[in-house]
Amino acid sequence: LPRGAADIEAVAVDPRTLWVYLLTKREEPPVLWRFSLLGPDNDVEYVGEVPIPEPTEAQLRADPRYGHAASWPTAMDFTHDGDALIVQTYSDAWRIPRRDDDELSLGSLVHIPVAKLVQTEAACATPDGMWWVTSEQRPAPLLAIPLTVAPQR
Repeated sequence: LPRGAADIEAVAVDPRTLWVYLLTKREEPPVLWRFSLLGPDNDVEYVGEVPIPEPTEAQLRADPRYGHAASWPTAMDFTHDGDALIVQTYSDAWRIPRRDDDELSLGSLVHIPVAKLVQTEAACATPDGMWWVTSEQRPAPLLAIPLTVAPQR
């Protein structure tokens, strides 16, 4: 990245623009970057901060050792139609809609409830409107969550 190395697990390709998006993991709030697959120089550019809420007191009490990491992004993907970017953290998923000008509306996060997994590490959106989530624990559960718009938290 232009400002140096960062811990990034969440990477997604925008199906409309072919921009590759990268979301930092250990920063609060996480920072979104992008570069073009089509550009001659592929320079990485700053997109903005993603205002994922910090862990709640309940999350910190429930997991004193790792609760502080509940809001760290571990995966992301665009919906099949490209209308939104979905970000998965250790505890929740967040829908970031696209604005009329085709940019992402980083300030308009919509919460998507996800069942608690031990260590949520991978997720993807599918053409049928589902958000698939799994853990790196064994056995690895596989959850399917409808990507319907949920009320904001």
